[in-house]
Amino acid sequence: MDGRIHSRGGNEMADIRTRQVNKGNVKTIDRAANLTSRLRSAEVRTKDQVASPTEKGGRNESQYANDNMTQMGKDVAYETGRGIRRGGENARSALRSRRENVDVKTKAEMIRKNRGATATEGVGRSRVVAGAKAKHAGARKTAEAGSSARRSASATEAGKRMMQARKLERSRRAQFAARKTAEKTAKGARRTARLLIRSLRRTIMASKTLIAAIAAGGSAVVAIILICVLLCSALFFFGDENSDDYYTATGDATITQVAAAQVGNHGGRKFWKWYGYNERVDWCAIFVSWCAHQCGYIESGVIPKFAGVPAGVDWFVERGQFRPNTYIPKPGDIIFIDWGGDGTRDHVGIVERCDGRAVYTIEGNSGDACRRQVYSIGSKTIFGYGVPKYTDKQKETTKQTVVK
Repeated sequence: MDGRIHSRGGNEMADIRTRQVNKGNVKTIDRAANLTSRLRSAEVRTKDQVASPTEKGGRNESQYANDNMTQMGKDVAYETGRGIRRGGENARSALRSRRENVDVKTKAEMIRKNRGATATEGVGRSRVVAGAKAKHAGARKTAEAGSSARRSASATEAGKRMMQARKLERSRRAQFAARKTAEKTAKGARRTARLLIRSLRRTIMASKTLIAAIAAGGSAVVAIILICVLLCSALFFFGDENSDDYYTATGDATITQVAAAQVGNHGGRKFWKWYGYNERVDWCAIFVSWCAHQCGYIESGVIPKFAGVPAGVDWFVERGQFRPNTYIPKPGDIIFIDWGGDGTRDHVGIVERCDGRAVYTIEGNSGDACRRQVYSIGSKTIFGYGVPKYTDKQKETTKQTVVK
């Protein structure tokens, strides 16, 4: 700032001095012009005198020479005046140019300073705008973080509620299963008690009859009585025609023999090809249908031809030939499997035998192969049983061949 003031002060002093010099030059030039004008007038008079020596006031040669010298001085003074005027004009032009240059530089300096100030102001504004944007972005991020936290809290709360609902549902299912198990246990106990009472009554009756026959001394009667006692005991322990939980039809070993001959088959290609498929499908139900077809049970209507497990269950249910998982199966019965215990009919196989505690099966598509499997009686994995009505006439007419 001090430098600019000093520079301007120096320029003003130079302008004042230049004005003073120019003023002196102008006065000098005017004097020279007046002198020149006088010399020119004297020259004219001298020429007139030389040209007309006989005129009034004629001059001689010395006067003529003096007049010439005077005229030459006038000419020199005139030219000197012109040179001075030109020099003054040149000085004024130079001064004017210098002023213009100084003004241009000053204006350029001012423009640069103004631009610098504008740039500084622009930088300041940019920084202010950038700061405002940063604050806005920070506020937005804070709001988003708060929203995310609220969503996370809501999701956590929803997860807790869902877990509580699942625990409650599991507890209800466990209570329901326990109640069903208790009911089945009580029902089984009542059935066993009835069977024992009936068996004791008939045993007592048979004993009385036997004692009477022995007293009478009839050996033939004794033999008949023993046979009757044994038959009655077998009927009470192995079947009751009035029971709702047992089916009186006898089992069949023919279909189990056909199924056993296929144990070890992998892929089941011949089974689903036989059914009419051109590529592999789930073939557990197709395997049961294939075994029944080999025995002639599909043509006779004993077992349906089915490729889906639900269709097989529905067929036995519609005919009243479906039994629950507490049923004691016989060889040749069709077992339906529920892998998750959730009421879904997932798999099917053929009962090979049962020892009262476990049921032994032959299944197709068990790990993509024909395999033997074992399940506990009453297991939740067992959905139920389809009980075909095998008859003695069908057994006699069925071709007893094992297909390999």
